[in-house]
Amino acid sequence: MIVVRLMGGLGNQMFQYAAGLRLAYRHQAELKLDLSFLMDRTPRKNFAQRNFDLVVFNFPILRASPKEIRQFRSLRPSGSKNFLRRFANKLTRRHYYFEHDLVYDPSVLELPDETYLEGYFQNESYFSDIEQMVRQRFRLVPDESKLPGTTRRLADEIRADDAVCLHVRRTDYVTNPSTNRYHGVCSLDYYERGLTKLQSLAVSGRIFVFSDDEAWCRENFRDTSQFQIVGNEHAGPRASTHLWLMTLCRHFLIPNSSFSWWAAWLSENPGKIVLRPSQWLQAPELFDVDICPPPWIKISNEPASEGENVL
Repeated sequence: MIVVRLMGGLGNQMFQYAAGLRLAYRHQAELKLDLSFLMDRTPRKNFAQRNFDLVVFNFPILRASPKEIRQFRSLRPSGSKNFLRRFANKLTRRHYYFEHDLVYDPSVLELPDETYLEGYFQNESYFSDIEQMVRQRFRLVPDESKLPGTTRRLADEIRADDAVCLHVRRTDYVTNPSTNRYHGVCSLDYYERGLTKLQSLAVSGRIFVFSDDEAWCRENFRDTSQFQIVGNEHAGPRASTHLWLMTLCRHFLIPNSSFSWWAAWLSENPGKIVLRPSQWLQAPELFDVDICPPPWIKISNEPASEGENVL
């Protein structure tokens, strides 16, 4: 049995699940999910509560029982000098892995069965050797006949064009001081550099703008001949329809967002161009973290004043 602790939004949960799936596949073991952190509604300062979002995918879910969770989490490193506890932990057949930083750790691939994973595991190297299995698990195939007519027409427009997915991630990246320091937020200058790069690569399709801040996008991407804002009416349950529509695009200009990372990764267009921020995380102690595949093109996202410019 492999147990993985789910934290964060949909994109984060997808990374955690994929890492757990790969380890479970290696051992031909069950993969169970610890949802206790997501279910805990204790108020926390500067913290955005999240839901269990993997339900948008059509694969079976096994939840770890409270007893199983307690058995594994009792092994957490605590800094305790209690000799008996440390000795007992060495004797158990269960194992607890805590991700201390976001840099890829290849030792995760060799962890034994009966392991509990806690971390974000934001790197495709954690699951690249089961890539097709991950793609199948995360395949979104909505019944289009049940979608609103406007959403069906939008999907057809995206499929028919050399469409570009431009994603804007704001909300708590802007309003939460600790999140802003950690992630930073991509400015209009970043998107302008990205669009210039796409033009140099002869990408001329319509640009479909997806965001958690529709109003900001409508204010700043005003050229309706170039941009089409994909509104919240197309988001679907837990933004899953947005994710599906994004995967239909042929090219991508993404911010430092796990949500659009997955949209770009899941895209099946063999000739796709993906532009991503050169610095994924803005906190100085995390400058070495880079979660993107090597073929994706880096665009400078050095902080800059957005001024009054609009695109």
